[in-house]
Amino acid sequence: MDAKRWKQIKEVYDRALDLSGDDREGFLAEACGDDDDLRREVESLLAAHEDAGSFLQTPAVEVAATRCFVLSHLANAIRYNAGL
Repeated sequence: MDAKRWKQIKEVYDRALDLSGDDREGFLAEACGDDDDLRREVESLLAAHEDAGSFLQTPAVEVAATRCFVLSHLANAIRYNAGL
């Protein structure tokens, strides 16, 4: 993919990202026109963005602390039930 094509995809993607539902569909229909490859590329990027969800929105330290807390309580429950 050349730089010009990537720029076109990115511009459409960036604008579509701010829209949802019918507004997004209408925009994509207008922006992509008969260029099915452009539409497919942009929709693929939008789907990947939605699939990513909040993957990086929770700090790693918070995730690690929560897991440590849960594992600590689980270990205590196991020791208690085992009579240790």
